[in-house]
Formats: sequence, C-alpha cells, structure tokens
Amino acid sequence: MVNFNSNVLLVRIMFKKLTIVFVVTFSLSGCVAIFSSRYSKVNLSCPTSDVAIYSKDNLLGKGNITSKFKKKEVTQELTVKKDGYLTKNYAFSVQKKNPLRFANLISIPTIYGPVMCSAIDYASGKKFQYNKNIVIPALTSEPSKRSADQKYLQLNNAAIHIKKMDTLIVKYKNEKSFNAKKISSVEYFNEDIKYEQTTYNNTLTKFLKKYNFIDTTESIFPNYSNTSYIEPIIEKVKFHIITPVNKYSGNFVSGTGEVFFAETQIKWIILDYYRVKLDSITITVKSDIFKFHEERGKVEKENGSGIFKALNNSVELSMVELLSNDKFKKLIEKPIEKNTFSKLKLKHEKYKSKSLNELIQASVTVKTGKDSHGSGFFISSDGYLVTNYHVIAGVKTNKVVVILNDGSKYDATIERTAPSCDLALLKVNAKSLPHMQLKSYNLKDLELGSDVSTIGTPRSVELGQSVAKGIVSGTRSPNGTINYIQTNIAVNPGNSGGAFLDKKGNVIGVVTSKLIGYGVEGIAFAIPSNYIFESLKLEY
Repeated sequence: MVNFNSNVLLVRIMFKKLTIVFVVTFSLSGCVAIFSSRYSKVNLSCPTSDVAIYSKDNLLGKGNITSKFKKKEVTQELTVKKDGYLTKNYAFSVQKKNPLRFANLISIPTIYGPVMCSAIDYASGKKFQYNKNIVIPALTSEPSKRSADQKYLQLNNAAIHIKKMDTLIVKYKNEKSFNAKKISSVEYFNEDIKYEQTTYNNTLTKFLKKYNFIDTTESIFPNYSNTSYIEPIIEKVKFHIITPVNKYSGNFVSGTGEVFFAETQIKWIILDYYRVKLDSITITVKSDIFKFHEERGKVEKENGSGIFKALNNSVELSMVELLSNDKFKKLIEKPIEKNTFSKLKLKHEKYKSKSLNELIQASVTVKTGKDSHGSGFFISSDGYLVTNYHVIAGVKTNKVVVILNDGSKYDATIERTAPSCDLALLKVNAKSLPHMQLKSYNLKDLELGSDVSTIGTPRSVELGQSVAKGIVSGTRSPNGTINYIQTNIAVNPGNSGGAFLDKKGNVIGVVTSKLIGYGVEGIAFAIPSNYIFESLKLEY
C-alpha cells in the first residue's frame, strides 16, 4: 500500500514537471506573440516642413513625428496636408522581421511547437514590424490660379486609349527588391482599353474650378477669345506593386497588404473654342502610393478602389505640370486680334427688293467634309460669300466645296476669317452670280416682333436652301464685345452661316447658334451684319 502511494506521488510529480516544461517551452516558442508588442514605433518625416499627417482621418501630428501602428494591419495609409500644397497619399507596409522570431527554435522539444507558434506569430502580425524610419515624399505645390490674361478652360473629353502591351503590372517581392529594381513578375493586360467618356471629367472639372479656370458665369453666349478646350487621353499605365514581408497575415487580417503607385502617360490635346487642335503635350507622372486593395469586408466600388484613386491622382498631378508648362501657358493666352485686312470693295448689281425664291439662288451649302456641312450666302456678283468661322474651322486645306441651289458645285478658297466674331469670307472663281445685299443694322434700330427669315441647309445636304420664318425676339449684348439678334426661328445643325433676312430680303445677320436642352425651343441667335463689314473689312 505504501509502495502504491509512492508510485502515484511520483507520477504526479513527473506530470507536473512535464506540464511545466511543455508550458514553458510552448510559451518560449511563441514568445513573439506573447511578449512582443502589438505595435511598431515609426518615425515619420517629410521634406516639406510643417505638414499635418493623418491616419484614417485622425490627426497623428504635425511635422516630424513618432507614431505607433498595429503590426497585424500589415499596411498603413496616411494622408499628408499643408496649405498651398496638394494633399498627398502615402501607404507603407511591414518590411522587417521581428528579431524575437528566433525564440521559436526553443520549441524543438515539442513535436508541433515550431509550426503552431509560427502560425500564431504570423496571424498576430507580431513576427514582423514596420521600418523604423519612414520618409514621406515631398508635397506638390498647388498650381497658380488663372490670371486675367489667360483663357478659361473646358474639358472636351477625358478618354482612355491604352494598347494591351502598354498596360502592365510590375511586382516586387518586397521594398528592398523594389529599391534594387529586382522585379519578381510582370503581367500585361490581355486586351486594349478604350473609353471615350470617363469619370475623370468630373475630377478635372472640379480641379479646374478650384483654380478659377472654369467660367462660372454660366453665360449661354460663346466667347472665342475667352475659352480653350483641353482633352486628356491616358495612353500608358504601369502599376508598380510592392508586397509586404508578412503577405500571408494580410490575407487573414486586412486584404493583401500590397502597396502600389501608377506611372501614367497622358497626352493633353489643346483646342481653341471651335475645337480646332492647336497642339498636344505629353506628360508622364508617378502617382502617390496607395493600398492596392481596400480592407477586407468592404465593397470595392470604382471611386473607392486603390486603382481608381491612383489614376485619379495621376491625372491631377499631370494637370499641375500642364498648367506650369510654358508651351501650354502660351497657348491659353487671350489673343489680341489684329485686323490687318485692307478694305475690300464688293461688286454688286443695283439692289432691289427680292423675293425669297430669288434669294434662294444666292444661298449655298458649305461642304467641309464627308459628314459635315454648314450654310452660306453670296454677297457679291464675283463670288464672295459669307459663312460662320466655326463652319470652316479645322479644315486642313484652304479650300471647301460650296453647292448652289441648282446642284452646281464650286471650290471655294478661305479668304478672310474673324474667329472672335465667328465669321469667314470665302471666294469662288465665277462671275455674274446671284447675291444678297448686306444691310448694316444697329441693334437699337431693330423692331422687336418684326418678321424675319433664314435660308440654310439644316441637318442634311439634301435639305439645302430650306426657308424658315419667325420674328425678332430680342437683342442681346452679353459680354460687351459681340451683340446678338435673338429669334424664335427653328434653327438646326447645318443652318450655321445662313443668311438672316428682314422682310425686304436684306441680310441683317448671320445665323450662328441656338440653345439646346430639355424643354428648350425657339431660341436661336444671329450675328448682326454690321460685324461682317467691320471684322472682314468689306464695303460696297
């Protein structure tokens, strides 16, 4: 009986010793998870002084600061702000292993100790840590606001035209590999990317509005000398993706943990008010650094994804470079239009009041391309005719084709243009042509409600020399430079450049535009005929 009790006591003592050894061994093997801090201390600095650094909208501090970040989150994303600079996004991930990880070797006496404890260390994130010192790149200065001698800017379009071999994803094993330019893999897109309309329109419009490049007067009247158009086209994109050291923990805790930036090539096409290309400027920029994916559990919407943010940021940075480009600044200077024309005396027959049937013979269709045309009218018997500048704007040669009411065609040369008044003078090589009589009207002499008519080619060449009637609805002087006659006549595309006639058949204006919009009808405008005399230097 005594021997039995002694044996039981011995077994109990041995069991306690083994338990203590196992617990101690297991604890030591997982000491990274148990004894190491959940946080990494990181010293944050930026070449731009006195910046405010935010994490998840919480202010961490200003200037060079030290902050703690949870290791298990794998990736941190900061926002850096300072007045007079663009807001910068900067993401970084764990890139170092905790020296305490070697304590796992003590777990050799246990069978599954190293495996189990390593798994715990990975999941907790404590086996890894952030770089002690993080230098955030310098902030980009905000562009200067539009000056008085610069035009307003409008977006003609914001497109993406990328060939499949010009879109690639370059991956790096870690930050050390990235700094050494050691690429782990390269992937190309398997198809071309082409979008004519993108959400970057809204982004850039807000950007331009912030720096006073958008005309906020909401005027419905055109102003050639005051507005240019820009058209950005994303042509190439290279995504550089840097993997964190603890990439496996990232899968369990907060997405992949990868950070990335986009290297983007954008071609900016600059056009005048009439959408005529003036020049193009190609700019390549590197975006800020973003998380490659949003945190797990969140729906990744287009405007919330890292890729969208990076491309959006690239377009803004490219715009900043564009606005400071000397070539671009020259292109958007307000023109000083110098009229160097000498007086041109028109040949005409003694004018008598003519019927619309007779005036139709003096009206023409101005054909400027396969699917584009406008209207015009002869003002002399030797072949001079008037149309809108925007009808012939962008014509690559100095010639267009005019089609008369009887179907005959003539080559017409562009003799004089006055873009600020949207007028152009053409010439065909012919004599004894039917023509209309210009009458210089002062706006105050126009009688509101008086009968007027137009002759033009709406919509299709097949509808050439169509007549429409209406009244003078009003006279407008919107910008102090050009006056307009308002009419209720139904004006359609193709009517531009057509004659605007009084009830006696005198040309009192040139049809130029109409208001377009839901519920808008019967609001069109003509340029008074006195501008034809003044801007094109004509006389009878």
